[in-house]
Amino acid sequence: MRKILYFIGYLIAFAIIFYAPSVLAATPQEILNSSLAKFDTDNGINITGELNVDVMENRWVKTQTSEPEKASLKFNFTQRSLPKIDGRQDGEGSLTLLKAYIADQFEEFEIKEPITISWRTVAPMSYVKVEKLPESVSKTFTELGVPLDDMTQHWIEFESSGDKSLAQEVLPVLPKATAEPSNEVLNTFTNLGEKQFLTITKTEKTYKNNKGQDIVRVRVGINKNLLYQEYQKELQAAYKIKDYTERTTAIKTARDEYQENLKDIIKLHMAANINVTTQKLERFEFGFVQTDPKEDCTWNDDYSKQTCKQIGTTTVTMGGGFWLHELDLSPIYIPYNAMKF
Repeated sequence: MRKILYFIGYLIAFAIIFYAPSVLAATPQEILNSSLAKFDTDNGINITGELNVDVMENRWVKTQTSEPEKASLKFNFTQRSLPKIDGRQDGEGSLTLLKAYIADQFEEFEIKEPITISWRTVAPMSYVKVEKLPESVSKTFTELGVPLDDMTQHWIEFESSGDKSLAQEVLPVLPKATAEPSNEVLNTFTNLGEKQFLTITKTEKTYKNNKGQDIVRVRVGINKNLLYQEYQKELQAAYKIKDYTERTTAIKTARDEYQENLKDIIKLHMAANINVTTQKLERFEFGFVQTDPKEDCTWNDDYSKQTCKQIGTTTVTMGGGFWLHELDLSPIYIPYNAMKF
């Protein structure tokens, strides 16, 4: 059983997973589940979204650690891809850091002007461009002996990897390392739809959009019954382990993770805009607050043992959402005069 916030981390890293039409769905719940279960990026996507992250540390033991004590980041992003044809799929997108503030006990760093990274894929080549850097960022890199101004505002060309998306190659923001992250994400959320892991808990409002289509805004929660069923399956598997130590560890792990998931449900907030007329998911929003112990660790002289003690707590507040638009089938063009990497 994986932690729920682990799922949400993937949701943010791949904010593309809920786009799929459903001609058979009749209710908002069925539309939500069907959008998950039938999702296939090979059909193309067109999304825009935003993400806010705030980190605050509360240290009651003073240490010399140089890690940030607080940080605030704000992003928005776009992604568009065409349907895959003969194993090739062209696409384009951007990630913009709108603002950033990072501070530790010694200094602080702030970006007030946006930084945008744009990308395109026109198989078999990929292209990346960094827009003009804010003066504060440019100055910092120049002082470090890495002048980046000459590398900005130019498209850079390189051959794309066949088993990774350009977003994975250029922006490795996955919350957890995995050999095949994209496949794991898609399989995970397909399973969520098939098992009806997400459930509508409340209808906030209904209205018509500017096209006269019926829209329902709903609150979304975790299906606790399914969570319990998965927990029972893991317990049954754990009890079948012959080795006593391994069996005891597996049982404890299953119980601990189930209790953590129940706590995480309270912290997690989700909402969705569902177009009942077209039977599509149009927008998905998410947010949570997570507080974990902050530890300071030291090694012994021969680096054979590490000793850790709690020195405070770290609180992460995250919120965001994305719009899922109609597919844009206009061609993705090769950037003019791109520089070879």
